[in-house]
Amino acid sequence: MKKIAIIFLVVVGLLISGCGKKSDPNIKKVVVGEKIEPFTLKTQHDKPMSITDKTKMIIFVFAKGSGHTVKQFLDKQPDDYLSKKNIVFVADVSPMPSLIRKYLAMPDLKSRKYPIMLIYDENFAEQFKNDEKGDDIMIVKLDNLKVKKIIYIKTAEELKRLIDSVK
Repeated sequence: MKKIAIIFLVVVGLLISGCGKKSDPNIKKVVVGEKIEPFTLKTQHDKPMSITDKTKMIIFVFAKGSGHTVKQFLDKQPDDYLSKKNIVFVADVSPMPSLIRKYLAMPDLKSRKYPIMLIYDENFAEQFKNDEKGDDIMIVKLDNLKVKKIIYIKTAEELKRLIDSVK
């Protein structure tokens, strides 16, 4: 009975989270050539983590599938794989209903040894999210907080190539 209730909550949550959301035209988007403001988010272990002028790359995921691709790739790497290159991984969990997030997503995220910065606020996510590419992995390359490139990828192989290109 408990499993049926959880499955029901997952289905209802997925249906509700995708309904009727439109981008707010007043939210400033990340643009190549412009600086992004440094920001701090909590990790899956509820610890604050910041984007700084030393951050070289941000890996963003806004969908379950792309999140799994990144997690499966990172699970095979050393724990300091990203931090050694000043790369951070950011996952948008804002569309998830709180019960789904609390009982399904967070236990999985907490089992990861590398830090994952979590976006809980959908308005905050909007400045990074590209609705047309929402299922892709979004890579933002930075130089002293200036956006050098925004790249959308789909595979772990592409992710590895981009991470390995960071000096």
